[in-house]
Amino acid sequence: MLTYSRPRIPHQRLPSLIHHRHHASLTNTDYDMIIYVGNEPSIRTFHAHSEILRNQSSYFLAALSSRWIQRENGMIIFRKPNISPEVFEVILSFCYTGQAKLQDKDGAFVIELLVSADEMILTSLTSYIQKNFTTAQLSWLQDNCLEITQFAFQYPSFQALQNVCLETICDNPSILFKSSKYSSFESTILLGLLQRNELNIYEVELWEHIIKWGINQNPNVSKDPKSWSARDVKAVENSIKEYIPYIRFYNMTQSEFQRYVWPYKCLIPIEIYDSIMTYFLMPFKRVQRLIPRGNGAQSRLINWDHLKYICGWIDQSNSYPIDKLPYRFELLMRGSRDGFTSESFHNLCDNIKGTIVIMKVSGTDELLGGYNPLTWNINTDGSTMNSFIFSFKNGQSNNPCVSYIQRKFFKNAIYKLNSDIEVINFGNGDLRLDCNFNESFSCSARKNSYEFNIRDDSSSFCVESFEVFKIINRNE
Repeated sequence: MLTYSRPRIPHQRLPSLIHHRHHASLTNTDYDMIIYVGNEPSIRTFHAHSEILRNQSSYFLAALSSRWIQRENGMIIFRKPNISPEVFEVILSFCYTGQAKLQDKDGAFVIELLVSADEMILTSLTSYIQKNFTTAQLSWLQDNCLEITQFAFQYPSFQALQNVCLETICDNPSILFKSSKYSSFESTILLGLLQRNELNIYEVELWEHIIKWGINQNPNVSKDPKSWSARDVKAVENSIKEYIPYIRFYNMTQSEFQRYVWPYKCLIPIEIYDSIMTYFLMPFKRVQRLIPRGNGAQSRLINWDHLKYICGWIDQSNSYPIDKLPYRFELLMRGSRDGFTSESFHNLCDNIKGTIVIMKVSGTDELLGGYNPLTWNINTDGSTMNSFIFSFKNGQSNNPCVSYIQRKFFKNAIYKLNSDIEVINFGNGDLRLDCNFNESFSCSARKNSYEFNIRDDSSSFCVESFEVFKIINRNE
């Protein structure tokens, strides 16, 4: 709980805050102000000390000045119909104690309180609410992220809340980019996202979304750039020109650039376009490049350092430099979002060729995973020499362990026993996850069909985090 920095008011001067809608008996008689809050039939009466409120906020200093003050029977009368009594109760309590008990309040209440605190220029309360909102109300924020983001950017003083919203979108960009509300988002919000290194999206995907946004701002323009007139080009160019300098074209492959950027080359300023072409045509010439965005896979478990090993294992070669990874990783499933059941896995991941599963062992930092170059299917086995399982024993990318399927067991690389219920099984139990794999003793990793043990401990375990990714070749 944040403690207000102003000196505490002596206990004998604290007023009794009256919670009744109309009159109530007083327990203390030294107040000089009656405040009527809300509208009929829900008006409530509060009592306060004008000196304290003036000291807390320039809003009250002006509202209670000789120019605006109203008196009846020697009392200052103040009316606040545009705030709910419940919200004002928190505000008044904070003015006296420097504390606001918000743990049991829902997100909508906290937002209403934040707006009211901003109106009354209570900067300490505004700051406190934003800090509290980023923790206690985080789940509510995630569920309502787009609405809260647009709301927060209407208030310059809500910078902490703006950052929380942008961080939430950076962690899961699909919240915004796959939303029907994306095209109506303010340009300043998009510009803020483009300037963030932690935006967890591949550059070519970001470019596609920016093009989509620009076209949608001009409903009379065709989605096919081949049919654009000079006027159409100018309209779309004007819509996205402030974003172009923040697109990291150098982090695309030549294939990605040719397929997704080249058709829209008319939108790119000539000096930027020439620099990009020089880079692709003269790769030996050094250019200043920004680091790739995000952690490489929209993942909460792995980052670029893990991915360079995984890409190398897929190609059965050495690890790649981070800026030369040949694959993109598209998130298909996350346990915390989609559940830890076989039903969720098969609904989201079946019949998709080339996937990586990654999990964190409960109670440890250990990461385990496996690569299936085939498609998952609840009813069939998979024969391949290209599958592997792996581990990062402390969660870090140093000293990883990889184990490929043994040639004599290649027919059981992805194994399904008749009438068995396991959702994932690499080999004959080399890495196996049963139906509800976040439940105790539901998972195991014991060497049978693959080359090596990926765990030192052969006992059963459960997972606390789980993700599945589709592997996409960036050069195709």
